Amino acid sequence: MGRVGGVAAVVFIFLFPVETGWGEGLPANVVAGEGLLGMAAPGDQTGKANHNETGFVFYLHDPGGALPLERVAQAERRLARRRGKVREALGGILPSGPPIHIHLHPTVEAKGLATEDMSVAHAPAGEHAVHLSLQPGLEGDRIAMELLPLLRAAGEGPALRALEMGAVVLLSDDWLGRRPGEWVGRAHRAGLVPPLGEILDNATFDSGSRLLLPAVGAILVEWLLEDGDLLPGLSSRTTRAPGSPQGEKARGWAQFRELHRDWRPTSAEIAGLEEPWVRHLDSLSRAMEEPQAPGVGPVPRPVASPLASPLASTVPGTDPGRAPGPGSPPSFQRGFNFAHEGYRIHDGFGSARATASLAHLSSLGTNAVAVLPYTFLAAPSLPGPFPIPTRPGSENDEAVTHAILAAQDRGMEVMLKPHIWLRGSWAGEIRMSTEADWDRFFLEYGRWIGHYALLAEARGVESLCLGTELSAATLERPGDWRRLAHRIRQVYSGRLGYCANWGEEVESLAFWDAVDFIGVSFYYPLSSRANPSERELRRGADQALGLLEELGRRHERPVILAEAGFASSPTPWRRPWEEERGPDARVDAEAQARSYRILTQALEGREGIRGIYWWKWPSTGPMEARRPAGFTPAGKPAEEVVAQWFKRLASQATNP
Repeated sequence: MGRVGGVAAVVFIFLFPVETGWGEGLPANVVAGEGLLGMAAPGDQTGKANHNETGFVFYLHDPGGALPLERVAQAERRLARRRGKVREALGGILPSGPPIHIHLHPTVEAKGLATEDMSVAHAPAGEHAVHLSLQPGLEGDRIAMELLPLLRAAGEGPALRALEMGAVVLLSDDWLGRRPGEWVGRAHRAGLVPPLGEILDNATFDSGSRLLLPAVGAILVEWLLEDGDLLPGLSSRTTRAPGSPQGEKARGWAQFRELHRDWRPTSAEIAGLEEPWVRHLDSLSRAMEEPQAPGVGPVPRPVASPLASPLASTVPGTDPGRAPGPGSPPSFQRGFNFAHEGYRIHDGFGSARATASLAHLSSLGTNAVAVLPYTFLAAPSLPGPFPIPTRPGSENDEAVTHAILAAQDRGMEVMLKPHIWLRGSWAGEIRMSTEADWDRFFLEYGRWIGHYALLAEARGVESLCLGTELSAATLERPGDWRRLAHRIRQVYSGRLGYCANWGEEVESLAFWDAVDFIGVSFYYPLSSRANPSERELRRGADQALGLLEELGRRHERPVILAEAGFASSPTPWRRPWEEERGPDARVDAEAQARSYRILTQALEGREGIRGIYWWKWPSTGPMEARRPAGFTPAGKPAEEVVAQWFKRLASQATNP
C-alpha cells in the first residue's frame, strides 16, 4: 500500500521490454493481460523503467473499497489488449522512458474530487499519467487515453487536437457503445459536423461537443491515412491491393506519427480539402442507410446535403420526412424535474447525493425524471454560442450521464430537457434582429441541442425536448424549428417533443405536427383571488387542463405537463411561475400543498394528459432550509401529497 495525494493507493507495476514487443518477454510466472504483476509503493525502485523498458504503474484510488480487484484486473487487461494498436500508431516503436502512471478511480465523482476533472479519462498536461474512471457506464478504461502521454514522451510538439483525440477514439474499444463512423454519419446528415477549418482549430475543437468532435477526428485521421493522394508531402506505402477503392497509394497507422508531428495545414490547404472531406462524409452517411448491426437503432431518412448549409432551403420545410414517431409513453409519467443544485462536485448530478436523491424519488412512486442541463446566453439578442458545461461542478456530460444512469437503474424513464439561462431575462425573450443573426442562432442552437440529442441516443433516453419556453423564437420562426426537429431526428430515435410556455406559446405553436408530444410549462393561474374556495381553484385547473386536452386532440399528440408546480408561499395559485426569495420571503407550505392537491384531483381521468413533471426536485435532496419559500416540495407537506397520489396511480396501473 502507498499513498498518492493523501489517498491510499494500491500500486501495480507492469514492465514490458521494448526489444521483444510491448507485453512480450514477461517473467515466466506472469501471463500478459491476466492477473496482476506485483505491488510496490510509488517510491519503490522496482517501479522505474529504464531505457530498455516501458509499461504502466497502476494506482488504485479507492479508500472506501468500492472497486473489486477483478474490475481493476479488467482495466489492466483492456489496456494490454490495446498495446499492439497503440504501438502501431506510434510507428512501431514505443518511446523509452518511465512507465505511465495509470490512476484508477471508482466513480467520476471520486475522480473529480481528486483531480478537478470529471471526464471519464484524461491525461494531465505535463504529467506522464492518465486518470480513469471505472464507474459502470462511465468507464474510462475503454478509451485509449494512454496514447497521449506516449506521444508526449516521444517529444512531439504541439499537435492538432482533432488528430490526437481522433487517434485515441480509433484505438478505443468503442465510442459511446458504437463505431465512431455511425455517430459521424448520422451527425453529418443532421448538419452537426462543423467545417474542416473549425475541426482543425484547437480552441474551437476543445470548446465544441466532446461527444461528436472526437469521433469526427477519428474519421478524419482514418481518411487522411487511407488516401495517400490527400497529403502528398507525407510518406506513403502500399497497403491495399491494386484496384481497391483507395488505389495502391495509401497510408497506414505507421504514418500516423509523421502526420501528428508534421502536419500543420495552411488555410489554403484546408480549403482545398473541404470538398473531398464533405464527399467522404456523404459516403459515410449513405453507408448508414444500409442495414445496421444488431443493437443499432433505425436511422431516419437523410436530409439532402445538410453540411454545406444546415439551414439551406433544400431541407424540407413542410414534410418532416420521417417514419411516425414512437407515440405516447407506455404509462402515465409520474415525474419530477431533477435539478442540478449546489454547483459543486459532491452535490451535483454526478454525485452520490444525486443517486440518493433519485432513490428517494423512486420511493415516492416516481417513474420518470426530466434531467436539466443548462447553458448560458449573455443577452436575449445574441445568436450564441451556447457553451456545453465542462467544469467539474457543473452539469457536464459525465454528471448528466450519471443522473441518467442512476434514474434508469431505478426503473425510471428519462426525459432530457436542456435549458437556456440568461441573467436578468429568460429564454422566452430570445429574439434576433436580423436574418443573419437568426441563421447564426439556429446554427449555434442546433449544434448545442444536437449534442444532447447524441447523448440521449447513446444513453437510451426515452424522451428529448427540442427546447424549453423559447416563446418569442418559436412563434416568430416556426419553419426553422420544423427544420431543426427534422435534423435532430437524424441522430435521435426516441420521443422528440418541445416544452412550450403556458398560454400563447403552447396554444399557438405551429409545428406540433413535427414532434411526438406537446410539452407545456403548466403555470396557468388557478384563481386571481387571495382566498378562493376549493371549488374555484378546481374550476381554474379544469379549465386549463381542458384547453390542453383539446389542443392534443386537434394535433393528435399526447400532452405532457413537462413542468408544473407552485412555490411554498402565500397564494401560489395566483402567479404559479413566481417564487419569493431573500430574507423577507414569505413561507406558506400549506398553500403549496393545497395547490398540489387541487391539480392532482383535476388530472384524474384525463386520457389526453399523459404525464406530469413537478418543478422541481434537487440533486442534493431536501433544500427547505436553503430556500424555504421555493418551488421544491422536498421535505414539505406537498411531498406527501405527491407520494400518496403517485403510489395510488402506480397501484392502479399494476392492478387496473
